[in-house]
Amino acid sequence: FFSQSCPLLPLLFCEPRKKRMPTRCCECGHQHCGQFFGFGRGERRRRCCGGFGFKNKACCRCGEFQPYEEVQAQQIAQRPQVPEAGREGQEVRYQEENKELRQRIVDLQVQGGELQKALNEADEKLRLERKDKEEEIRQAMQKLRLERKEKEEEIRRAEEYKQKCQEQNQQLQELLAKEQSQANEIQEAHDRTPQIPRVHTDQVAGRLNGPDLDHGRVTELDEGYLMQCTDNFAESRRIGEGAHGVVYRAVDTSKGMWFAVKHLKLDGDEGAKLFQRELQALRQFRHPHIIRLFGICGHATSGRMHLAFEYATHGSVEDWLKDDSLAKIWPFGRRMQTATGVAQALNYMYRALGKICLHRDVKSANIVLCQGMVPKLIDCGLSIVVPESVKTTFTMTSVTGTQGYMCPQYLRDQRYSEKSEVHSFGVVLCELISGLLAQRLDITALLKEDELEADARPGPWPDALVQGLLRLAKNCTKALPDRRPQMLTVMRELMALQKEHVVVQPESDLQLKQNERLQEHLQTLRDEFARRINQLEHALAGVEHQRAEAEQAMLAQEAAEARTCCVCYEDVTLKDGVDCPSGEAQHFLCTTCLESHLNALAEEGPTARNRGRLQCPMPGCVAPAYPDALLAQRLSAAAYQRYQGRIFHVREVELVAELNQQFDAELQRRVAQAQEQARQELERRSQDAQVQRHHQYIREQILTLQCPRCGQAFFDFDGCFALTCGRCKAAFCAYCLRDCGHDAHQHVANCPNNLAPGRDVFGREELFTEAQRQRRQRMVKDYLDALDVDLRRQVLEHCQRDLRDIGVQLRPWW
Repeated sequence: FFSQSCPLLPLLFCEPRKKRMPTRCCECGHQHCGQFFGFGRGERRRRCCGGFGFKNKACCRCGEFQPYEEVQAQQIAQRPQVPEAGREGQEVRYQEENKELRQRIVDLQVQGGELQKALNEADEKLRLERKDKEEEIRQAMQKLRLERKEKEEEIRRAEEYKQKCQEQNQQLQELLAKEQSQANEIQEAHDRTPQIPRVHTDQVAGRLNGPDLDHGRVTELDEGYLMQCTDNFAESRRIGEGAHGVVYRAVDTSKGMWFAVKHLKLDGDEGAKLFQRELQALRQFRHPHIIRLFGICGHATSGRMHLAFEYATHGSVEDWLKDDSLAKIWPFGRRMQTATGVAQALNYMYRALGKICLHRDVKSANIVLCQGMVPKLIDCGLSIVVPESVKTTFTMTSVTGTQGYMCPQYLRDQRYSEKSEVHSFGVVLCELISGLLAQRLDITALLKEDELEADARPGPWPDALVQGLLRLAKNCTKALPDRRPQMLTVMRELMALQKEHVVVQPESDLQLKQNERLQEHLQTLRDEFARRINQLEHALAGVEHQRAEAEQAMLAQEAAEARTCCVCYEDVTLKDGVDCPSGEAQHFLCTTCLESHLNALAEEGPTARNRGRLQCPMPGCVAPAYPDALLAQRLSAAAYQRYQGRIFHVREVELVAELNQQFDAELQRRVAQAQEQARQELERRSQDAQVQRHHQYIREQILTLQCPRCGQAFFDFDGCFALTCGRCKAAFCAYCLRDCGHDAHQHVANCPNNLAPGRDVFGREELFTEAQRQRRQRMVKDYLDALDVDLRRQVLEHCQRDLRDIGVQLRPWW
């Protein structure tokens, strides 16, 4: 509110008054509300509810306007004349009211401060509660992320196990595929056709002229054999596509061998001639880091060719760089071995055959890791033999290669040489260092700007190794081909860096050997499974033979015998049904009821008693299952095929369960063995650390000459056995190194370790050396006596060199 002396008061109200609200008009007597807001200085004021404001300075009802001077004059005239004494009392009253108002303002300020303090405390409490809630939410989210990660890991492991089981099932189905022919033979027997003799797997493989891997030569393969191994080149066997064809995974079940088959696409006579020339070079490749060609099929003139290569068990380098889980377990040492192996392979192609053979598509996808993580160069179908007349560089008629790896000069003028492949190898080297792929970003630009960093996923790299590899990569990717080094120089530099920085880790090699042994054991299990399958085949052949004999014996009797079906009670002959294997004539089943019983049994599923085989349906009958020969005669071809398929499925499930159990047991044993080796290694390291600690104590606290007070080491002896420390000024004895305070002369004369009693404190250096040797020998022996016998022996072996240098001879005294 305005004070009493505010000059704006007459401008707001036209009636003089003592109280500011409410007010009346001097002409019409209309009462205004007088509510004004924002009375602060310089703030905008609002009008009252009746419309009275600053602009018109008039009444909102009658509209009368009264100037400020008249209002002021009326106020002065109407002001009552107060006596001097009354005026003083009024001033005193005003002062008291003013004092009360000020006190009230102070109280309000105090209350406002308390309210502000309470508000701040409430805000702080809310902030802390919000922080606690956020922390709880963060922990809950972290827990959820961990749980989700664990679930994803479990799902990934389950998927891997599922994939492994699918591969095993696929192998089992390939091994059992030949048993499916038994159903066809039995169908033919049902139709009373002569039995066709079975052909075993080893005979088929021999007729199909399988690959000879033992002698390492390229053999001619039969197309039927390749179709059998690749399941007629099924899409499920397709593992990749190269420059001139599609690659399939082939499995020879008779030999337990995996290999890769490349189906080539040749265009015209020129393509056939070019392929024949390149094939001659591929036949000559004999290098441990080049994928080996061991078989061909077809002729180039027919436009249909198949090449058989060895199988890469661990995939390509590109796969290992893209997958974070694989990149973490691929250390820099293995990557160096990969780079060195590829450089050796390229150098071999350039110089070992007497002619320069260029690969033309060097990239990480064409480098695979075989068993033992051995790198090998693949996709040599693009390789071209440089004529003898061309010494360095020749011009290509078309651009061949992969974007991101090709040389800039080759893209510009199609001029290709060995230096072009050096550039491609430099890009691959950058990929191995950084873990990045050249097809996703420009690695050479990062290399030129010194922004290429080592891949941190497998762990830290040696700085010197990284700098050396980056320097070599820069030399390989220079703009001018003449300034790039030859592949022989690159190979030698890589071998030097590998020899200097890469140390073979025994634990990694041990783990690799264990994995290889486990693979060998799995291969043994597969061979055992194949042997059991062969046994089953021979057993089934014996069953078929028995069936033929039983058929001849029963043909003479079944025509004259009549039976009554125990289910439908229909009278039929013996050839229209089956008798119970127990010999009970009342348990006869006609063919129709037999098939119905077979369908009902298929819906129920196999049990532990019947194992999928068909038994007598009569309650309480414990007869064995019906013979397969009898069922083959009585059932229809489709019904018997379903029956045999169910039996084969039960056998397959049992064999898979048995193999999985053996595999899990062997895996648990391997894991337990690895854990035991890790525990022994930890114990050995702990023992070595304890020995090093005792050795360090003996070397620093006993063998080192030092001040007994401050530990300052000293080496000089000036002839006086009363020594004084140059740092702390402590006096001590040169015989026993005892702290004697400020003067050691008296103690030196009476020291029990004095080697020359009765003499003064002076002596020769030989006497000082002998005294220290005896003191050290005595203290070392006392220190070792407090240790265990085994620990004492190890510490003494570590200290022998230090003791021998100072003339102390300690032999085992325990």
